[in-house]
Amino acid sequence: SALTGPLMAMAQSMGATMFGMQFGQALGTMATEVLSSTDIGIPLTSDSHPMLVATNVDVFARGLALDANDVYVYVALRELAHQRLFAHAPWLSSQVLAAISDYARGVRVDNTRIQEAMSQIDPNDPNALNEALGGNLFEATQTPEQTAALTRLEVLLALIEGWVTIVVTQATGGRLPTADALEETFRRRRAAGGPTERLFAGLVGLEIHPRRIREATALWKRIGEISSIDKRDNLWSHPDLLPRAEDLENAEQFLMESNYDLMTELSRAIEQGSHDEQGSHEEKDD
Repeated sequence: SALTGPLMAMAQSMGATMFGMQFGQALGTMATEVLSSTDIGIPLTSDSHPMLVATNVDVFARGLALDANDVYVYVALRELAHQRLFAHAPWLSSQVLAAISDYARGVRVDNTRIQEAMSQIDPNDPNALNEALGGNLFEATQTPEQTAALTRLEVLLALIEGWVTIVVTQATGGRLPTADALEETFRRRRAAGGPTERLFAGLVGLEIHPRRIREATALWKRIGEISSIDKRDNLWSHPDLLPRAEDLENAEQFLMESNYDLMTELSRAIEQGSHDEQGSHEEKDD
């Protein structure tokens, strides 16, 4: 019809606007759930000052059979760890946002779907246009560039979460009796789809696999076991030093190849383990 052409042109020009609206809706939902300014894995403020959302923490604490003060301490430690990381690696938040931008740049409106939707509009129904444009007009398929951007984003968010988990676990060791229970609570929160998962799932269709976070956490823990905290954290000094997706799946290989110091210390650890095992066998033989 004569109406279809102008409507299609208008709908196609709405791609960026609709993506922005989608982002705004995700932020609106997230605002009622985030516990701190870094709860989604990237800082929501630029001054590096830690911030808790007390109302949301209160609601979160009431849903747990744990001491509310312990919950506040644990959430505050996670916030401080995040802020420490972003202060130490100022490039990190921009890398996360760059991955989102790279994905958004490839967003396209599905012209076929628009044409189908417009052909079914009832001119006598004032809500028909809104309903037609309210569906999924974005292409279901992703370009290789978008897929690569989502992989980078998932790995970065997993590395951030894994590092924060290790740091907070070390900080609370023997000092906060409910730390293990709270760590498990946050693990389940992520697996069930917390604010981070829902934001990025709704925004760019990213599913953050719990396995990725487990792999990242295990890698940071392993580095701490065979090296020093300084050497572990120096991996955040440049994006090229960080593990990639394939490195999370083969942590020992990454440790061997990342730098000479880690490789030497890993070899020593393996050698010492062999000596200990050999000594244990000799004691049994005796």
